[in-house]
Amino acid sequence: MAKKKAKKFYKWWEDEKEEYWDSGLEAPIESCSLVKCPIIYLLPEVVGQIQFMMKKYPKTEWAADLLGEKVDNDFYITGISVFKQTVTSVTVKREEPSCKGAIGVTHSHHTMGNNFSGTDDDYPNSNHDLSGVISISDDGENLIGLDIKFTVRVETPCGKKVRFDEVPVRVLFSLQEINLKGKITEEKQIMPQAGYYMSAGLTNYL
Repeated sequence: MAKKKAKKFYKWWEDEKEEYWDSGLEAPIESCSLVKCPIIYLLPEVVGQIQFMMKKYPKTEWAADLLGEKVDNDFYITGISVFKQTVTSVTVKREEPSCKGAIGVTHSHHTMGNNFSGTDDDYPNSNHDLSGVISISDDGENLIGLDIKFTVRVETPCGKKVRFDEVPVRVLFSLQEINLKGKITEEKQIMPQAGYYMSAGLTNYL
């Protein structure tokens, strides 16, 4: 029985040469208890590059190859590489193949939300082990102002691929030392006896 392959890119980004997108990957299995969900790690510079692109093209889609490396089942993204493309508000026409060192692809949904469309799921997600979608966030609690989502395909012990959606994303900020000499004194917290805080009005203990 012939292996079922992922669909070729044909209508996702219209009229592009198919060899730019068709990876020939075998369709993934639904689950595998032997494989844990991976984590995506972004360098701060990558977040800055994405923010630059979102500001530069606020009302159109755009796409880029993801650079970095895979360590065990986790992905470390160190940069993006924007390839030659023609874009509209809902399409991207890719006009050159993936760059050397690419480990996946991502694209923008600008203000349309970061849910993968059915077309995304059929084509980019099925032809890359790492595929992302980005939108501008209107959530005031989102400090980086972006909504980023990834779907990932990970190899199982039997050699097949299993797909994970809603993969955790972490930003790898480096620690910056601050001079704290004489600034903070740590003490052991002594809790009041039961009932005392009510009469004393110590509501911060509630």
